[in-house]
Amino acid sequence: MRHQPSIQTLAVTAITGSVTILTTIYITKSISQYGLRGTLRLLWEGDHLTPECRESMDTLDQVQNKTIPKLEKKLEQLEVTMEVAKLNCVDGPSLDEKTTTTEEEEAIKIQILTQYPKMKTDLSGLSYNLDKAAAKIDSARSDGEQEVKARKKELSNIIVGLMDRADVLIALCGERSQ
Repeated sequence: MRHQPSIQTLAVTAITGSVTILTTIYITKSISQYGLRGTLRLLWEGDHLTPECRESMDTLDQVQNKTIPKLEKKLEQLEVTMEVAKLNCVDGPSLDEKTTTTEEEEAIKIQILTQYPKMKTDLSGLSYNLDKAAAKIDSARSDGEQEVKARKKELSNIIVGLMDRADVLIALCGERSQ
């Protein structure tokens, strides 16, 4: 008489086969995504990045989640303040038809700075903080990791966009032309 496998044996065999297949799929996916070293690091240490790259990613996370939102908020506040000041200039002293564009710009600058004397100081502080954020992003080491390089590039582009917007405001409050 032939011995019939028990249900328990079949269940263990099925579970073992399923786990083997899923593990193979997971490891294959990990190797294609992180490479062999990254996969081994992921399995052994729980992170596919080297400690140095993880530190860089943490720095970039901090810039993305804390620094950039603060800078965006400050820039938006200054843009709104500038727009309000420009709208208030419409109500200011009228310029005659002989007034040149340069004279109009100077009159607007004077009015803006008269209404909001801290504007230049606030813009200067914003520009300084944008430069600091850019330096922090630039100082993050990538050690050849494409993930870190891509993240640095993405955040640098955001900072450059904020700097461009700040430069427009700085130009509006710039020094008088001689």
